[in-house]
Amino acid sequence: MAHLPYAPPSQVATRLCPPCATNDKTNSPHSPSVVRELLTPYVIFVLLISGLGHKEWRFVIYVVPMINVAAAVGAKRLIAFPTGFLRALGQLVVLGLVVGNIAATLLLTAISRTNYPGGKALEFVNSLPPSSGPRTSVWIDNLAAQTGASLFTQAHSPPYFNTSSSSDSWAYSKDPNPTSYDQFTYLVVEDPTAYPTEKWNFVGSVEAFERVDIKRLRVMTKPTLFVLRNKAGAR
Repeated sequence: MAHLPYAPPSQVATRLCPPCATNDKTNSPHSPSVVRELLTPYVIFVLLISGLGHKEWRFVIYVVPMINVAAAVGAKRLIAFPTGFLRALGQLVVLGLVVGNIAATLLLTAISRTNYPGGKALEFVNSLPPSSGPRTSVWIDNLAAQTGASLFTQAHSPPYFNTSSSSDSWAYSKDPNPTSYDQFTYLVVEDPTAYPTEKWNFVGSVEAFERVDIKRLRVMTKPTLFVLRNKAGAR
């Protein structure tokens, strides 16, 4: 490999990644057998991950590039039919898939924009007046914690450096079973009726995804998280 800096890119690629050996038809990346061979470990990985009790999309994001490779090979085969009719049909199929992918991306993006009420709720709480006491404390329920609240707890507290003297007077809690809610200035909750109105004032709500209205092509939302303020003031 002493001559590596001067080697043609194709030669280097075939040494670093044998499937790139395009000179050998049996090793061509366009070969279905090669695609299956490359895709099989990723399929097995997804099946194994599916057995976990706790699942997140980030666990399987690593399979996306290889799936895109397989899809690209399939698309190339569709538009490479020898006859005119089949080639035109294949091109229409590929075009339809591209248009469908764009439409699905736009729809899922619109849904995702309404699917993080926790972040919006904490952004709203951080804009509210602080407690008149030495510390403003915020309690975050489970739904808020799972839908983007964590990042916004850093607005008034570490790890970000903040020169404001009031930045140290904010505290956030995700304790699922606090000894008493009376110790908090604000609550971010899913069910406001569980907290007595004699002690808590309703401050505002945040809407989140409910469903997609197919007839009107709209993403419908509903009030999902509610912000309550302690009537006792400083806590």
